[in-house]
Amino acid sequence: MAVRIRAKIKGLQKVMNNLNREVKKITFKSEKGLMIAGFFIKRKSQQNVPVDTGALKASAFVENISIFGKPAVMIGYTQSYAVFVHEIMTNYHKVGRAKYLENIVKENQNEILQIIRREAKIS
Repeated sequence: MAVRIRAKIKGLQKVMNNLNREVKKITFKSEKGLMIAGFFIKRKSQQNVPVDTGALKASAFVENISIFGKPAVMIGYTQSYAVFVHEIMTNYHKVGRAKYLENIVKENQNEILQIIRREAKIS
């Protein structure tokens, strides 16, 4: 014999509103942490980017590009030749080095994660 139980849940809308508010806080703090980490990476990469005229170094950017509501950050350089300077390891540079973004992320991954965690912490 099957038993049916009917229950009415009171306050569900209030719970959902509170949950949505907390999710927004987490998302905002995650975005903030990613942006701060992005500026950290940009600053460090500018210390390693090859410099001839300074145009490449000056073209560095950090942009919030949240995708489908999920926090995301893009860090890069806008000069058309940036990818060649970054990727071609055999080029000689008086100042700076190739892989000026990639190496910074690899070398500083623990600090980058700490920045994001610190900012995303919910009080």
